[in-house]
Amino acid sequence: MLRRLIVVPTPRKTLKVSEEAFATKGVTGGRRFVAERAEDFVYIDKQLVIMRTPGGLSISGVIDNYNVDSFFRSLNASLGREGDVNVDLSELEFCDVSGIRALVRAAECLDSGRRLVLHGLPQQLRTVIKLVGWTDLPGLMIGELGADE
Repeated sequence: MLRRLIVVPTPRKTLKVSEEAFATKGVTGGRRFVAERAEDFVYIDKQLVIMRTPGGLSISGVIDNYNVDSFFRSLNASLGREGDVNVDLSELEFCDVSGIRALVRAAECLDSGRRLVLHGLPQQLRTVIKLVGWTDLPGLMIGELGADE
């Protein structure tokens, strides 16, 4: 079945969302992902978009107490894949401590030898994760895109 896509321009990127997802999920014009298929969207609310990627998830928007449970469920669902789980956080605008804890809990759920790899981690979150010692967790890794330049 061919789906018509709605293109919503934003200052940084273009979001393509199927009409069905747009109508049922309440997507606003402020989202920043490009998706060719509605199935790529794992979770959408007014402040957060979680999209499935070949190696894991891409996160855009705000993670806070309002949506942290949905964020954790989305992370947890992606853990069933083989190998490392890559999470692109380069479009994350804000994340409170509940969101950081969700990342740590997901990393702790991984089997031995697997990692939750955080790419594009904003500097403030990188600092918090390092200060509390979570970079020492065997299942959590800050990826190259989140490394200091």
